[in-house]
Amino acid sequence: MRRLVAVGKGWMMGDFDHQLRVLGAEAKILMACYVYEKELIWFSQICYVNLFSLGFEGFGLPDFEGMQFGAFMLASNSTSIPEVSGWPLF
Repeated sequence: MRRLVAVGKGWMMGDFDHQLRVLGAEAKILMACYVYEKELIWFSQICYVNLFSLGFEGFGLPDFEGMQFGAFMLASNSTSIPEVSGWPLF
């Protein structure tokens, strides 16, 4: 069974777990709140796509790291993320 893996749990995600329960999606999503660097590299190497949809990010380091390991990227077009990822604004 393929599952969505959410790596990291950041600012303003306090009710994320509750929303997963309300939607009945908690069995389909693996929450990996904190991972070590080697685990992050492994996740980036085996994933189908790296979704980086933050609205508040200074540089977009997770976006940059995902691309480094060949992950397909879906990223927001806010802050510096388009510049880091090299994608045009949509």
